[in-house]
Formats: sequence, structure tokens, C-alpha cells
Amino acid sequence: LINAEVDKEEEEETKAGRDIDVLGFNVVSGRNVDERKLNSNTPNVLQIGSNWKIGTINSDHLSVASQEYTAQIYRNDGTRHSGPRTDFNPWTTLPTKSATGPIFGYKAVQIGLWRIKQINSQHLSISHKNGNVLRIFRSDGTVHGNVPAFNGWNTELGDPGCAYLSERYLQIGEWRIGEHNSQHLSVSHRAGYTAQIYRSDGIWHPGPRTDFNSWEIADGPVLQGSRNNCHLTFQNTYEG
Repeated sequence: LINAEVDKEEEEETKAGRDIDVLGFNVVSGRNVDERKLNSNTPNVLQIGSNWKIGTINSDHLSVASQEYTAQIYRNDGTRHSGPRTDFNPWTTLPTKSATGPIFGYKAVQIGLWRIKQINSQHLSISHKNGNVLRIFRSDGTVHGNVPAFNGWNTELGDPGCAYLSERYLQIGEWRIGEHNSQHLSVSHRAGYTAQIYRSDGIWHPGPRTDFNSWEIADGPVLQGSRNNCHLTFQNTYEG
């Protein structure tokens, strides 16, 4: 396990961090854009449930957002920028595109230059190809920052397995990022702890906590990715 000390998010993600520099992205008014007419390639974005998207606004920024607010922006220099804010939102800003869109691997998904990957049964990370690790979620419900050894690009993406998108959740190994309801998107481990909750008003809350667990969401059909080699159930083994 990595160091148990929880990151001091209030210190790391300062108010000044909200004023980030961005180049080269298209802002589109309205949400009903037929992107097929703009580019035949596939947007680098995943929609989770009715109200949430995770997408690359450009190669430097990965955003987690509801239709109303952006709750968190991960930047490739290793910094994180918190909401509530209305820019960098993949519902209203065209995400980057690639020939394939998100690519699923073994307990991992690649979105542009970003990977969300289970490093081992205790840790899920969000990382950039340049080596920076923006977030590490741990099975005890704590969150941690930039530890290079936990970069999802350190190993091959692998063949699709135990990584898939369903209607209300994204499952990566023993983790689910799920729409608990339209107001809350949770990052939860199947052992019972929720490590982070993104809220539709642009606020987010770190764990450890045991409510809003995405494993409480009923299993759904596979929309993208693969459920192969993934015979996992909600354990709910936390003490409390």
C-alpha cells in the first residue's frame, strides 16, 4: 500500500488553480451537436448515467462533469482543479477525437492520452502518458496524489477484460465509477468504501466513507468494453 497519509486537497487545489491556461479547444453553445457532421472520428468521452461525462477537453485536460457543472479537472502537469465551474465541461465543449475513442484493456480504459486503470486490487489510478499520476484511489477509501509507480502507462493496456461501461457505471476491475443518482457520481471499491464523490453542483467530497457506493447499483448490460474474467460481487467488508 502507498503512504496512508491523505492528501490535503484544500492546500493542493488552491483557488488560484481555477485560472488555468487552455489552448486549442472548440467551445460549442448548446448540447445537441451532431459531432458526426464535424468529424468522422470518435469523441474521447464516456457518458455514465444520464448526467455525467468523463472526457478529454484537449490532450492536457481530463474533466469529470455533470451537465450543469464541472466538478474536477485533471491536468497533465500533475495538478488537479476543483469546481464548481462551467468551463472544461464535455457536455458543452467538444472533447478531443481519435480514430477509436475510448479503448478498453485489461482492468483499464484509455481515453486519449489518459488512462484509468486498476494497478492492483487495492489501487485505481488516473494518469497521463507523460508519467504524471493525477489521482490514486485506495480500497480503504483514501485518495492520494502523484506517485509515478502507480501510472497506468507503466504496463501494456492489454486485451479487454474486466473493464466495461454499463448504463450507470464504469467498472474497472474491483472499482466502479457510478451514477448513484443524477446528483452524485461515486468512485467505490467492492469491499465497501467510497473514495470520492463528485456532485452535480460542482463540489466533490473525498472518502473514506461507506455511503453512495457504486456497487449498490444493479448490474447492467455491457455497452462498451468487456466483462470477461470479471466475476466480482459487492463484498461490503468494511468495519463500522
